[in-house]
Amino acid sequence: MNLDSTSSPTVITIAVQHSNTPGSDPASQRWQIYHRLRELEIPCRCAAHQPLTVEVNSTIAAFQLWSVVKQVSTSRLELADWLERCWQLRSRAI
Repeated sequence: MNLDSTSSPTVITIAVQHSNTPGSDPASQRWQIYHRLRELEIPCRCAAHQPLTVEVNSTIAAFQLWSVVKQVSTSRLELADWLERCWQLRSRAI
């Protein structure tokens, strides 16, 4: 994906599928992602019973999209384990 300042936006369609995260359903996850992306001022559309469509205009927006989707679709335990591994890698580098 080429996201330099002269390229046109990359449009990504996200179909949220049922996950193993307790208490979550695809519609709820889709709306959580949609509202967070709007807070980050990333252009997106989300109609009822339709996939979420996101315009990615920069590398930062792509990373923010990845981060938001990961937060919503991953269990709290998995996120805590991932963060712990990051800390361990950082402590080894110092």
